[in-house]
Amino acid sequence: MLDLLGLYKWTLLGAIVAAPTLALIGAQILARGWATRAIIVSQASSTGVVLGLAILSFAGAVSGFYLFIGTLVISVLVSISVGALLVWSDQADLRRESSADPLRPAMLFSIYVGLMAIGSLVASLAPHLEVSQTASFIGDISTASDLEARTTLAVSMGLMGWLWSQWRALSFASFAHAVLFRQLTASQTWAFGLVSLTAMAVAMPSMGLIFVLGSLFAPIASVGKKNSNLERFRRDICIAAALGALIGFVVSLEFTKLPTAPSILIFQVLVGVTIRFLRR
Repeated sequence: MLDLLGLYKWTLLGAIVAAPTLALIGAQILARGWATRAIIVSQASSTGVVLGLAILSFAGAVSGFYLFIGTLVISVLVSISVGALLVWSDQADLRRESSADPLRPAMLFSIYVGLMAIGSLVASLAPHLEVSQTASFIGDISTASDLEARTTLAVSMGLMGWLWSQWRALSFASFAHAVLFRQLTASQTWAFGLVSLTAMAVAMPSMGLIFVLGSLFAPIASVGKKNSNLERFRRDICIAAALGALIGFVVSLEFTKLPTAPSILIFQVLVGVTIRFLRR
């Protein structure tokens, strides 16, 4: 087991740091009422991975550094484009005072399904793309290259530092938006939105959609906010996300038939529930 952990050390570290980073982002996303949009953008990032692999593969980039960087850039661009479309749509509705439009949920669902359909169509062009599409959804983290793992680790560490330093300001803006119904400023929307998009897009190629969405919301839902101050809540969701990633990864290495990302999601929930029980 120690030999395997040494072999996958960068992947393990990447998952342990990326998970709490996404959990912190998820807390702010839920407070701002952006959960549906986060799910859509995550799917956009997953579709962007398959689209990037298709474009670069047909252009002759078979493997290595250029394929990874190119795929990452395309995934980020697709995510930013979809995210910008959603923000623009929200702002347009506010100007028209039609934020309660009953057709909005149908529009959001249509965008989500459309992104899934685009990913499936692109993946059908070649067998290796179908494998990549499956990997970008399930996320067999143990197969991530050292380059992918180190990139995820480095970017997640940087974003974690920014989120930690800006936590109070972000939480105040989210509270004012959710409770006092104050509109977020452009800088509050785009700065946090860009950080969120980057974190999702960087983790997506190696970690997969299940890992990204699970880390965004599972630690928060399992830990809960009841009887917890802001600092304790931040600490608890980070512990649940990181410890769940560690245990899930180790268990999936021990029992090789278990997929990594679903194992991590299950243990994030179990650790979060345990923290919630012990906090009473």
